[in-house]
Amino acid sequence: MASVRRTLTTICILIVVAILAAGGVIGYSAYERWSIGRQLTDIRQLLTDGKTQEAETQLAGLAAKIKPGQPMLADWLDLRLQALESLNDLEKAGQLAVQALNPEKPWVEQGNDAWVRAHLLLGRREIAQEHLEAARSHFDLLAKLPAESFGHTEGQFGLGIADLATPGQVQAGHDRLAALLDTMPEDHPLRPDVEKALGSANMFLLMSPEIHEGDEFYVIKKGDTLDGLRRRYKVSSDLLMGVNQITNVQNLSIGRRIKIPRLELSILVNKSDNTLILMNRGKFFKKYNVRTGQYEQLTPVGDFAIQRKVANPPWTDPKTGQRYEGGDPNNQLGSRWMEISGQIGIHEAIDPSTVGTYSSNGCVGLARPDVEELYNLVSVGTPVRIVGKRGATGALSASELAAPAQRRPAMAPQSTPATSLQRSPSAAPALPSSVSQATPAAEPTRAPAARSRNSRSRNTSQEGRTRR
Repeated sequence: MASVRRTLTTICILIVVAILAAGGVIGYSAYERWSIGRQLTDIRQLLTDGKTQEAETQLAGLAAKIKPGQPMLADWLDLRLQALESLNDLEKAGQLAVQALNPEKPWVEQGNDAWVRAHLLLGRREIAQEHLEAARSHFDLLAKLPAESFGHTEGQFGLGIADLATPGQVQAGHDRLAALLDTMPEDHPLRPDVEKALGSANMFLLMSPEIHEGDEFYVIKKGDTLDGLRRRYKVSSDLLMGVNQITNVQNLSIGRRIKIPRLELSILVNKSDNTLILMNRGKFFKKYNVRTGQYEQLTPVGDFAIQRKVANPPWTDPKTGQRYEGGDPNNQLGSRWMEISGQIGIHEAIDPSTVGTYSSNGCVGLARPDVEELYNLVSVGTPVRIVGKRGATGALSASELAAPAQRRPAMAPQSTPATSLQRSPSAAPALPSSVSQATPAAEPTRAPAARSRNSRSRNTSQEGRTRR
C-alpha cells in the first residue's frame, strides 16, 4: 500500500513539474512575442524619424528570432523592405522579397502590406533592368486589389510606367496615368510621381512626329511663313520649330509636310505651394516648381494673360538705373521673360536655389530649363490664373482649378522664335527616380537661343520698370 502511495505521489509531482515547465515555456514565448512587438514599434518610429541605418541594424538583429509562420513576420518583413529600399540596398531587398514570395512556402498572405511591398520592390527592380513583362506581372497583381487598399494605386502607376518604357505603348501609358491622376487625392504620396511621369509623357507625345488629340498635318505652300502659320493656328513659333525640327525660319520648303500641334494651353500658378501647372484643355499637362513674392501682396491673384514674350531680355535695375543686356549674369530676368501684367511676369530665377520659396518682388520665377521649355510651349494670349495664399494648406476650390478663359490681347506681337525644341522620336519619356533606377531616356534637347531681333528696341523702357 505504501508503495502504491509513493508511486502516485511521484506521478503527481511529475505532472506538476510538467505543467510548470509547459507554463514556463508558454510564458517565455509570450514574453518574447511581446518584446519583439515592442522592438518593431520602436523600429517603425526610427524609420519615421529618418534613422534608417539604425532601424536596419536592429531589424537584421531580429532576423534570427523571427521564423516563417510566426505572427510578427509580416510586420518585420514590411519594415525591413522599407529600410533596405531607403538605404538603396536593392540587391538584398530583392533577395528578401523573392524569399518572402516563394509560391511553395510564402512568408506572408496575399494582400497584406508586406506582400504588397515585396511585389512593388520587385516590379521596380524589373523595370530598372528593362524586364518589362516581368514588371507587369507584379504590378498587375497589385492593380487587381480593391481600389481603396494599399497597393492598388501603386500597381496602376507601375503598369503606366511599364507602358511608357515600352516602344509604341506611350499613349497607353499616358492614358492610364491621366485616368489615375483624375481619381487621386491631392495629398496622395504618389501624386508627385504620377504628375512627373505624366508630364514627361505629354512632352514626348507632343514632340513626336505622330499626331495626337486633334493635331493635324499641314503641307507648306508658296508664300507660307512661320509667323503666318503661328497666327493662323494660334501656336507658338518655337513649338512649331521644335516639333518639326525647323532650323531656318526663312527657309520653309514648299511641299514639306509638318505637324501642327493643336493645344489650348493655360497656366495655373498656386502661391500656396509655389507651383505652376500647365494645362491643356483644362487637363493637367505638366507641373513646374516656382518662386513667388516675398510678401503676400507682391504676387497678385486673379486672371491674366501673357502679353509679351522676350528671349534674353534687357533689364534695368530700378534702384541704380544701371542697364544689363540679355545674357549678363547680373540680369535678374535671366534668359526668358513672359509679361502677364505691367511689371509682373514669368521669368528665370537666376539663383535656382530660390525656386520653391517666397523671395521675389512679385514675379513668378522658374529654373532656366523649365522657363525655357515653358516659353517654347505657350503663346502670347495664353491665359494665366494666379491663386492661393502664402503658406495656405488644403485643396484648391473648383473655381480656382477651372481653366481661365482664353484671352488674346488686341495688340500683342509674338516675339521672334528664340529656342527650338528638338524632338527625339526614339526616346521614351523619362521615368521618376522612385520607380526606376535605370538611366532615363533623354527628353527633347534645346538648340542655342537666338535673341529676338526687335526685342531691344520694343522693350527697353518696360524692362526698366520690371519687378523681378
